[in-house]
Amino acid sequence: MEKFEVERYEEDEIDLVDLLKTIIKEKNIIIITTILGIILSGAFIFYKNNKAYNYGVNITLSEETTNKISQYNSIYKNVSIELNNIIQTSFDSLMNIKDSEITTLSSIETQEIDTALKNEYDFIKIIDTKDKTYKLFTKTKKQEINNIIDKIDSTIENDTKILNNNFNKELSITINSLEKELSDTTNKVEILNKEIMNIMEKNLKNSTSDNYSSNLSIISPILYVEYQDRIKDLNDLYSKTINLKKIEKNSNDFFELSGKKDINKIILKNTATENGPSSKLILLIGAFLGIFLGVFVVIIKNPLKNIINDIKKEN
Repeated sequence: MEKFEVERYEEDEIDLVDLLKTIIKEKNIIIITTILGIILSGAFIFYKNNKAYNYGVNITLSEETTNKISQYNSIYKNVSIELNNIIQTSFDSLMNIKDSEITTLSSIETQEIDTALKNEYDFIKIIDTKDKTYKLFTKTKKQEINNIIDKIDSTIENDTKILNNNFNKELSITINSLEKELSDTTNKVEILNKEIMNIMEKNLKNSTSDNYSSNLSIISPILYVEYQDRIKDLNDLYSKTINLKKIEKNSNDFFELSGKKDINKIILKNTATENGPSSKLILLIGAFLGIFLGVFVVIIKNPLKNIINDIKKEN
């Protein structure tokens, strides 16, 4: 029993020398499969490098601009609401820019964005007005990525001009509105002053200007409260107008955009596809798989022939 098992084991044992001889003898098969593997991997590399991907950049307000906004909000606290509304309105205006080469979409239009990025296009601008940022995408081949830099620079420069023009325009409109309101309030205060003087002359002829206010609060409390409110409004409007004019004086280049446009920071929509193995690694994998396939074919070639012959004999 033990002798039979030893003989059976010896029959099933693989002779490495014979296997090596077979591989050397059938080396042409291995060479052919290796070349085939390299050709297929090269074809994949060619397809990968010539496929158009959605490349783009993040464009944000520069650090200088964000610092300026914080500084102005801190110095001119009483106009922070007006200032931030002007900034927001200015950035919102980017959504209305008409450009034959650029399709502009809001970041909330997710379905439209996905559809647009799947189709052929020149440039797509995806604007997030809430965060005051946007992404500029173009569909291009990897080796042609440098060609988009000039377009990005041109877009940033153009958008910066638009933002500053709209900021100055909105600032001017706001100041004019405040000045009109200030003028109206001044007229109302003057009318109230005359009314107060008439009341004081009729009721308190011997009263001095020092005690007008206290006496008025007794004689006509409603008029007194209205007068105090108008004076407060007048001071507030005057202060706001002065502060906005100070900002206007230094607002020539209020906005500055920062575009992360160097090649190392180019963002890619097809991240999973593009961030795969390098071309060299793909070629090595192709060659290895070709060798492996060739060795496998050599090993099973003769046993497969024997099996086929046995099947034929049985039939």
